[in-house]
Amino acid sequence: MRQSEPQRITGWFYLPESPANRIPGILTWQPDNGATLELIGGLSPEPEYQQTSGGGLRATQIVGDVRPGTIYGESESGQALSLWDAQRGKYTAGLVGEVRDEFWHSSWMCVGAHIAGPQDPALTQAVVTVDELYYLTDDGRFCPPQWAKIEGVEHPGESQPDGTLLTPYIFPVVGGYRAEYARGDTADACYSVATTATRPWISEATEAIPDCNWSGAKRPVLLM
Repeated sequence: MRQSEPQRITGWFYLPESPANRIPGILTWQPDNGATLELIGGLSPEPEYQQTSGGGLRATQIVGDVRPGTIYGESESGQALSLWDAQRGKYTAGLVGEVRDEFWHSSWMCVGAHIAGPQDPALTQAVVTVDELYYLTDDGRFCPPQWAKIEGVEHPGESQPDGTLLTPYIFPVVGGYRAEYARGDTADACYSVATTATRPWISEATEAIPDCNWSGAKRPVLLM
């Protein structure tokens, strides 16, 4: 979901303290106006009734007050939704307090998780994959180059009359996944670095024609 684009999500919505009371609704997001939740029904409780002297009941409101704050939801596709600092707007209700529809507005929304508030810590893991930075890990998976003699190269390392300069060597690679090559801790997080190196593809073709083989680069993976 892109914050800069309008969104429309249908699903079921409820207050965190009343997960059984789920109301169908439509959640829309406008970059300029924030989130609007239109419920078919409502989250508002019945009003508070007071007994009259004649034995009847009366109320000063059509529906009861409901606290502003967080609303949870679940989209039709099963994605978790959270609205923070939501405020109830207009609503319509029958004479007996039955809410027919209800509108909520918020400047904050979260797609993908149920989080009580925007200040609550919720990040449990972050995985960052960085290519071509193997030289920073120094884990020894690239072995030191070994100089080699190759057929057709008669003067390795010497400049030829046409400007050619060939220095053949073997570049060994130890392939596979190496977990937790390095670990560390900060005041707020723990991290570990793992590396992955692709190993040469071995087959009858590559053994017969070594030029067909290829060794991929190592890449460190940072786990937060």
